[in-house]
Amino acid sequence: MRGKHGIETFLEMGNVMLGWAQNEESHDPGGLELIRRGIASWRATGADLVVPHFQQILAAALLENGNYGEALTAIEQALALIPATADHSFEAECWRLKGDLIWRCRSDSARLDEAENCLSKAVEISRQQKALSLELRAQVSLGQLLTQKGEAESAQRSLAETYAQFQEDFGSEDLRQAKTALDRLRSLTSCHFV
Repeated sequence: MRGKHGIETFLEMGNVMLGWAQNEESHDPGGLELIRRGIASWRATGADLVVPHFQQILAAALLENGNYGEALTAIEQALALIPATADHSFEAECWRLKGDLIWRCRSDSARLDEAENCLSKAVEISRQQKALSLELRAQVSLGQLLTQKGEAESAQRSLAETYAQFQEDFGSEDLRQAKTALDRLRSLTSCHFV
């Protein structure tokens, strides 16, 4: 019955999510393996629709484990698949991760500009999609990069505009991180004018 209705495909989705959960909980290499195996099995069925999201999950897990080069490869594969699948639901997050990864794993002089372009694209896409939480994540990452470039005032202004749009759920991890980043940016910019 499972084969007749294609349920195996959805079991592989479950493996990707289980691998993600294991990695989040304990950075267990078995979690990464479950994610990889789930993606490979999903793709073996000929289904590509949610593969960009799966690749984004893999890239985030690899990033958390310090595997920056592999994570960058995974996110570039995700971005390459988006046009073919027309699934843009996680595109902003893919661009945010790519920007973060370029910033962290490359040392050439062009890395900050390339990372900034990726993060700006993440902000733009999330705004087009009206995905405020994804915009907030992208603004936090962009703010960190701009601060490193000496543009803390611009970073603070942009992050404050996005943060001000939230009306509830200030206990969420994303909003707590944004508040911490915003407070740090405010202290940096207020020191500048004293």
